[in-house]
Amino acid sequence: MSYRLAALALFASLPTLPAQAEPMPFATPSGDVECRLTSGSLDCSVFDLAVPLSGKGPRECGSDWGHRYVLLSEGPVHLICGGPAGRAARQDIAPYGISANWGPIRCTSDPGGLMCHNADGHGFVLARDAVGVF
Repeated sequence: MSYRLAALALFASLPTLPAQAEPMPFATPSGDVECRLTSGSLDCSVFDLAVPLSGKGPRECGSDWGHRYVLLSEGPVHLICGGPAGRAARQDIAPYGISANWGPIRCTSDPGGLMCHNADGHGFVLARDAVGVF
């Protein structure tokens, strides 16, 4: 068998992956922020907020808010009432200084927090010590 046929046979024998496999969740090196990518959105949680959030939260949230944010490919950030989502059993670590794009969503991991924004320029900066939405 020629080298080319052997390579084609090897490639054909590899298992196929689902066309839209969900990426593994990722976290900042501190572990204070963790995000999950789903089809068309980024769902991020801040664990163990060290500072009280300024201002009043949305009326529908009561007193528990500020831990979970969802960013779609377009439009403003959505605040999810309640505490953070549960931690993933496994996640990738986004080292400080690295940036990544998922379609129109871009995130940068920095010691000051995880900054993410969409095509419209809406986004957030999430960290244990501060949370900001723009």
